[in-house]
Amino acid sequence: MAMVNEFLKQAWFIDNDEQEYIKTVKGSKGGPGSSVSPYPSFNPSSDV
Repeated sequence: MAMVNEFLKQAWFIDNDEQEYIKTVKGSKGGPGSSVSPYPSFNPSSDV
């Protein structure tokens, strides 16, 4: 049941907070492409 609750929490987050999340990521990273990847350690520009 805990997995179901966690899934529902994530689904709610995706539906309701995705735009806020994208705005936050863009603001914190400062780059236009930073919101593309949800992984903070992954940097597309350094991946040559």
